[in-house]
Amino acid sequence: RGWVRCDQQELAFGSVNFRGLPGWKNVLGLWIYQEGICVNQIDLVLDICVRHGVTTLWLSVQLQSFCSDRGSVIAIDLERPPITFPANVHFILGDSIAESTVAEVRTRSVGHKTLVLADGNHAAEHVLAEKRLYAPFIRPGSYFTADDGLVAVMGWTGFPPGPAGAAR
Repeated sequence: RGWVRCDQQELAFGSVNFRGLPGWKNVLGLWIYQEGICVNQIDLVLDICVRHGVTTLWLSVQLQSFCSDRGSVIAIDLERPPITFPANVHFILGDSIAESTVAEVRTRSVGHKTLVLADGNHAAEHVLAEKRLYAPFIRPGSYFTADDGLVAVMGWTGFPPGPAGAAR
């Protein structure tokens, strides 16, 4: 438990930066994402809850590297971060489980191999709703991931059982 707290609070939230901006992401997770993007030829990433926008920016660079002009990111959040996104990022201001948000994602994801990264509301019910709503976008070789399955270990109130509960 101590190592997890150190890893999340001191390293991920305190030391991970991309282009001088705070990343708030586990570096091992980022490595796994880029491997999945490369190996599975993912050309669209749906980034739910972008916070500072740094992970979205990083994903944009990865997709440009692996997919050239056809790789893109759809970023969803309740607030737009104060950074300028590259042309291959489309930002949707809204709730990830709102029908209008899902409809826009549906329109933009046709014909793409998609990776869905859910890192917003960690309540099990919300993550389960996201899994159900975005499952139709997942084709063979595509993935849905929910970050921070360790909310119970971290002692984050209001979330347990969190994403791990939604997975069960």
